[in-house]
Amino acid sequence: MNLTRDYGIKYASAIPLSECIVTRPYLLHRAGLAYDSNSKIEKSGSVLLMLIPYYSGSPPGNISVYSAPRDYHIYFNELFSSIIPELQKLMPGAVFCGFSDHSPIDERDAAAKAGLGVIGCNRLLINEEYSSFCFIGEIISDIPADEWSRLITGLLSVKVQEVKNCSGCGACERACPVGGGCIADVKTCLSNLTQKKKLTPDEEKIIAANNTVWGCDVCQFACPVTKKAIISGSIKTPIKFFRENIISTITDEILEDLIKTGEYSLRAYSWREPDVIRRNISLTSRDTDDEDYNK
Repeated sequence: MNLTRDYGIKYASAIPLSECIVTRPYLLHRAGLAYDSNSKIEKSGSVLLMLIPYYSGSPPGNISVYSAPRDYHIYFNELFSSIIPELQKLMPGAVFCGFSDHSPIDERDAAAKAGLGVIGCNRLLINEEYSSFCFIGEIISDIPADEWSRLITGLLSVKVQEVKNCSGCGACERACPVGGGCIADVKTCLSNLTQKKKLTPDEEKIIAANNTVWGCDVCQFACPVTKKAIISGSIKTPIKFFRENIISTITDEILEDLIKTGEYSLRAYSWREPDVIRRNISLTSRDTDDEDYNK
């Protein structure tokens, strides 16, 4: 199987499960993968880590770039549904289970150990070609890490590498709209604020001032790796799923149409009810001279 040729996935590596930080062991148990934090024997499986670039090159709008195409969870479900049966044919009896986002391991740490990128000051994995505009997905198996080279053509590595950090230039910290010269705490990050059900008056003003309806990419676009990747063109995804059905800006009219057609449920922000999006649209549409806004 050739991930680059067949799926457009250029960056993939495998490492032993024992080198990963397991955060949700119950997900391993559900998948039929034996795991005991106190036993090295039970941690003899492996993880195939893959980077999935998602930036289409479309002009940014009022929602985060990752949420402009359809929900990336749909993509990963389709990807795993295609890859895993092929792996099972090659390794009958072995266990293979795919994860992304809601994963049993710390994906960022594992991807860095797999040599797929460095850890940025903005807490994101940064790849030399895609910058931080990439998802991390993985297939966890009970096979040894070195077996993956026999199954997958073109793996970058099957050895654990030292976790490296970015250069620490500080561009992302200076750009953070709510960090005051440093990267904001996760709870006060602008992206997190746009996703909250209830906001304080001060939080409402922050969203309005930054004209964002869902998410925030400011620290990502400020990164010099991103700027270099945009100039070279390497940042653009070759994966068709993330180049189609793009909606970069949401208005009240577009939101209602998404709901009416059932498209809303296919978007990454659909885990929140539409009222959260409506509220943020309203906030970003306010006149800053409005009396109620300045109370």
